[in-house]
Amino acid sequence: MARRVDDVDAQTVCKVGEVHEDRYVWTEHRERAIELFREAPSAVLEAEILGEFGVRPALVVSTIESVARGVAAGTIRSGWAILRSRLASASAGLELVVVDPSERERRIKRAEGWLLAAGVHFDREAEVLDVLFEAPGERSEPVLGPWRSDAALREQMVERWRELRWKVPA
Repeated sequence: MARRVDDVDAQTVCKVGEVHEDRYVWTEHRERAIELFREAPSAVLEAEILGEFGVRPALVVSTIESVARGVAAGTIRSGWAILRSRLASASAGLELVVVDPSERERRIKRAEGWLLAAGVHFDREAEVLDVLFEAPGERSEPVLGPWRSDAALREQMVERWRELRWKVPA
């Protein structure tokens, strides 16, 4: 059974502190694909693509654009069938790696909350960095672990820790 996914939301952070919302609306992308492929999908085929759209809308949208270039060049005759095939290939054999900027921003906010609640009581910045970026004992994943090699983020967290330490009464 196909899921209705007219309002799948994803967040994209454009500048520090400025969040814009990107909406993936299936009906809009479906209409664009029909125009580009010059054909409508069958109900069964659309249900398969819609299932993938519900999980990875950005992949479906970028694949539509890629297939559309082939249709326009005349190298692809059935855009919908090729779209389904490419999506199946991506799901089956390839590991899709996606960077979700909203997840990074959420984790930075969590880290700043920890800095305010507990981090201000740490004496050394190395300890703070260990808790935020390295695996500290009982925790399986540090809050900023995926970005442990990001020197700018590490410095940003140290600066925030320093600011907060001076604001907290002893």
